Amino acid sequence: MFNYVENKENYIFFGEDRFISNASDLSRNGYSSKEEVPNHLWYTFNLMEIYVNGSVEIIGASFLNPNKQTEIVYIGEYTDGSATIEFRGQHQYFHDWVGEPLLQWEGVLNNGDIINYESTKTLRMGYAHLSTGTDFDTYDKSPSVNKWLARSWIEDGEEELFFLVESREMIDQVASYYSLPVPYDDDLKTILENDLQSIRFKSLMWKTSGVNDEGNWVPIVVAGIVFEDNTATKFRLYKTSRWNE
Repeated sequence: MFNYVENKENYIFFGEDRFISNASDLSRNGYSSKEEVPNHLWYTFNLMEIYVNGSVEIIGASFLNPNKQTEIVYIGEYTDGSATIEFRGQHQYFHDWVGEPLLQWEGVLNNGDIINYESTKTLRMGYAHLSTGTDFDTYDKSPSVNKWLARSWIEDGEEELFFLVESREMIDQVASYYSLPVPYDDDLKTILENDLQSIRFKSLMWKTSGVNDEGNWVPIVVAGIVFEDNTATKFRLYKTSRWNE
């Protein structure tokens, strides 16, 4: 699966060996019990591929180990070998109730750079009915986007604004607005037109009218516009694949 991640042989892609979660999975992988699975092996749970200009720029995954039920590992790499990424959680919000309330993680690149994350007021209100935050109105935001979700940034480096993808046509309109190539290839175009929700990052119960609103389940398909020196330089589309789908 990986070419550049350290100890890549310990991370098993579900296309080759599916995550071991029950007796049939154990048998198929040659084990009679979870205890027989080597402690150093991690199995793909969700796979993430980030597309730019029709090609995968970054590939990553969440990994589970049947012997470490409370642990999960998130790692990835740029397919050109320029960097690897390890994602780690930040939980200070739960101790002092300040800071980022939803996106409780950061990406650590192997050169030491940190990818920071901040959710928008729109996401906070829709998901958790929180009135804090902003919608980053100082940025050049495409009017074709209905819900901006978050931003990420590297100090003295690139920034990225993430938005909710609602159709392939929306992607085309956003690409035209920023004069950037669409991120998808022909296969992904077919998915976007016929089975958009299948590549969702996750689904959220989105509330629209208040804390007592039952809300609607919304498949969160994510794309992002990368800015450098306030200029849009790259259009990314995030495709999630699940081991049990």
